[in-house]
Amino acid sequence: MKEFFAKSKKKIVAFLCFASLACMMVTSAFADTVTPNVTAPTNDDFTTLMNSIGGVFTTKVILGIMGAIVAFSAVYALIWWGSRKAVRGAMSGIKKGKIRI
Repeated sequence: MKEFFAKSKKKIVAFLCFASLACMMVTSAFADTVTPNVTAPTNDDFTTLMNSIGGVFTTKVILGIMGAIVAFSAVYALIWWGSRKAVRGAMSGIKKGKIRI
């Protein structure tokens, strides 16, 4: 019984392989052979792109964003540390009856 299912799996896999190959052959028969008109970027293109990016993201904006991230992280770390300390102190007071600072 086990061999029968193993052989049928092989038949299914073989059928799917042949079916996918047939689909590839049919789709390639109708493929259009258009060559794209692509040119390599020049130094002027890169300079124009960098100038437009530099016009949007100035040093002041980037430093402001970085400062906001650092400030938020510091405040978040202090709140996290303080809340954990408060919860541990409260649980210690409830379980042991002692309050520690």
